[in-house]
Amino acid sequence: MQNSIDGRGEAAWSFLTQRLTRTSKTFGDVLRYWNALRVGTDLPARSDLDPRVIQNALANAFILDRTRPGTIRIRVAGGHMNDLMGMEVRGMPIRAFFDLLERRRLMDLVETVFTKPALLELDLVSNNRSGPIIEGKMLILPMRDAAGDVNKALGCLVTHGDIGQTPRRFRIQRDVVTPIVVTQTPKPTPAMAGFSEPATAFEARPTGAASTPITGIDRTPQIPTDLEAASKPGPVPWLRIVR
Repeated sequence: MQNSIDGRGEAAWSFLTQRLTRTSKTFGDVLRYWNALRVGTDLPARSDLDPRVIQNALANAFILDRTRPGTIRIRVAGGHMNDLMGMEVRGMPIRAFFDLLERRRLMDLVETVFTKPALLELDLVSNNRSGPIIEGKMLILPMRDAAGDVNKALGCLVTHGDIGQTPRRFRIQRDVVTPIVVTQTPKPTPAMAGFSEPATAFEARPTGAASTPITGIDRTPQIPTDLEAASKPGPVPWLRIVR
């Protein structure tokens, strides 16, 4: 199932946030924060994430890393995801949370998060023979890496019911793909501190003027006496003269 949302204004985002909040406040908090990080219609950058802002959602949150098409791993995960698998899930492929017969469908859906890009909602159920039935929902939101490529994602997974025996793996009951209209906003390149100075006008030497030798200059490089001092920033970086 596909919905389109960008281009319809803030009202559409507000409606989506309210709908997800009715499912769980965690989804509303995560989506609201992700959308607040956007610059115009661009995607937020992974480096802009501040976990403290969504502290109440961290147990259910995770970060995905798409190293290449078809390879999507969990970079960081909250405690609830570890509880569902009964082990540390950092570094695992996201498909590990799903039944074998669901994994191809899952990967096709998650790939659209990065390639369209799009928001992805998954309604899930797990009915292990040895444990109670639990239902859940997963939300995945695309992000850019340091190079500007869309290969990161912020997600969250909320379940209802006792976990029981682990690992718990899920089947997809329903999926909603919401394409995002993205216009990348170029960021200004910061000036290199310590290497910029006002331009000085060139003045030609008068004709026939003799060169005046420069004396009294100490050419010994002023090198800090210890590593600690060398690592401390100063008003002007020290430079070593290379002959």
